[in-house]
Amino acid sequence: MAQPNQRIIQGAGNQKQNIILDGNSAGGNIAFATNGSERMRIDSSGNLGIGTNSPSSALSVARSTGEAVISITNSGTASSWLTLSPGSGGIG
Repeated sequence: MAQPNQRIIQGAGNQKQNIILDGNSAGGNIAFATNGSERMRIDSSGNLGIGTNSPSSALSVARSTGEAVISITNSGTASSWLTLSPGSGGIG
């Protein structure tokens, strides 16, 4: 059920796949849910959380069981890259 100032876009039938646009917080959030549970959120600061509803950085990935793995796959002939740039804070 939507709260005041929330808009929910639901999947067809009984799929429990939702996109929730939340106007309750400053700037609002966009949340994505499947099977009745939130899976991903873009908060009002632009932070993206996968597996968390309170991302603390530009990209926060969390998982309650098993490993939190980020996979980059290229099915073509080109290389796949992940670039980590330390800026002034370092990588660690």
